[in-house]
Amino acid sequence: MEQGQSIFVGNIKGGVGKSTITAFLYDYFRTCFPKRSIQMLDTDRQGTSFELLGSVADERDIRHVPVSDRFDGLSLVTLDSIMRRMRSNAESLTIVDTGAGWPGNVWQIAMMCECIIIPTSLSWADLRPTVEFVREMDERKESSGSVTPHLIIVPNRIPPAQRDLSAISKILEGLNVVLAPPLSDLSLVRQMSGEFKGLGEAKGTRFTLNLSGLVILSVTMFCQVSLAKCSKLSCRTAALFNQLRTAPSNQQIILACPHTVAPPIYENDVLDSP
Repeated sequence: MEQGQSIFVGNIKGGVGKSTITAFLYDYFRTCFPKRSIQMLDTDRQGTSFELLGSVADERDIRHVPVSDRFDGLSLVTLDSIMRRMRSNAESLTIVDTGAGWPGNVWQIAMMCECIIIPTSLSWADLRPTVEFVREMDERKESSGSVTPHLIIVPNRIPPAQRDLSAISKILEGLNVVLAPPLSDLSLVRQMSGEFKGLGEAKGTRFTLNLSGLVILSVTMFCQVSLAKCSKLSCRTAALFNQLRTAPSNQQIILACPHTVAPPIYENDVLDSP
């Protein structure tokens, strides 16, 4: 029986853009897949992504379910219940945002997901805890004998002129992760008005193009959204899809090639609505 898919956005390091990426991912899927049931669950006590999406999303589709040492009991049961209900619908997608720090009991929610998006900057202060997070997830996957969730590292808040990603590639060498195209949400946020307006306000920016790359090259593949929904893919994009399909499970896959700017989804790469 087919089930719905889930995306977990997390990192033990704070300030790397988890909530912003969560909000834009939700709006991307909501816009491109209007017939699907898309839900965002914010487990961070600060509720940043919940607040951001409050101005663009239906209140029934976003939930603030804070989970921490203080709230673990009832909130975790509620979160688990929502996840299982959503996943019983094959046409559903659930995006889970988390706060900084070790997830605690939220680990069990992460293990239910098809992929974990892990934003990080290129600074060692962010990369060190990011690597710790990846290793912890790898150990949990190994102990449970599972190949999922797939781990997707997203270089975030990268200066537009930054072309050399070899440093992060070297640090992640030997880890079972996908290195996705870089984003720069900080530059986008600075251009935005006070109220979050979703992808509409970011239309035509580098951020939007690279977010499309993250969705189609990484998240869409791992969440098993049918490739039949993707039409007019460029040759380079199709080649990267093939790389994802054929790579060994223990091999690091680099979508954002060192010394280059990762190829975005081109303007004629269309993600059709189901």
